[in-house]
Amino acid sequence: MLLNNFFSITEINHNQGAVKASLSIHKEHPVFNGHFPGQPIVPGVCMLQMLKEVLETQIKAPVKLQSADFLKFLKFINPQETNTVNLELQYIKTENNTLKVNGGLVDADSVYFKFKGIYEMR
Repeated sequence: MLLNNFFSITEINHNQGAVKASLSIHKEHPVFNGHFPGQPIVPGVCMLQMLKEVLETQIKAPVKLQSADFLKFLKFINPQETNTVNLELQYIKTENNTLKVNGGLVDADSVYFKFKGIYEMR
């Protein structure tokens, strides 16, 4: 789990399948010692995990990634320069206990990560 270790939720709004959250990245996290020394960037796998964990907090259930139809990393997040990002996602629950999710990490000037896929509710 990355929540409250790698990142924290500083603000969140959830309304009818739409979630908007402000996330604070902990720039002193040990992952940045190796990714990359002197030029830290948030690993793509961490961006995907952040989306998953925020989703889980809002639906109050664990999920497992079933498929990623679209996964695009558009810009690096250097936590020394940008340690707050916004997560935006929309989800729709299907009849077979899955969630169709569309979302990403953004700020006022940049889109860092986009995602479209399906999570299985557990």
